Amino acid sequence: MSKSRDYTYIDNIIDGIIQSIEFDDRYMIYNFGNSKPIKLSNLISIIVETTGLNSVFEYQEIPQGDVLMTYADINRAKDNLKYYQYGISAFMKWNLSMKNTYEVLY
Repeated sequence: MSKSRDYTYIDNIIDGIIQSIEFDDRYMIYNFGNSKPIKLSNLISIIVETTGLNSVFEYQEIPQGDVLMTYADINRAKDNLKYYQYGISAFMKWNLSMKNTYEVLY
C-alpha cells in the first residue's frame, strides 16, 4: 500500500502566497496545494520514467497512525486568486536542468 499525498511544486506555493498578499482581503485563509492526491509509488514511477534513472525501491511498512491520504481544498484560492498548478512538468524541467548543470551529482 502506498500513501497518497497532495504533492505540490514549490513555485505554485510561492505564487499563491504572493497573490494572497496582493489580494484585497489580506485576512482570508487559503489552502495551496494540488487538490489531486496521488500515490507516492505513482509519483516515483513518473520521475523514474521521465529521468530514465535505474532505481531500486525498498518498500517499508506505513507507520502506525500515519494518515493514508491528504490533500488541500484549493477552491477558494482558485476562485479568488486564479491559483493554478504547473507542478510535475515544471519540476522535471528544473530537475533536468540541474542534471545538465551539476552532472557530477547525478
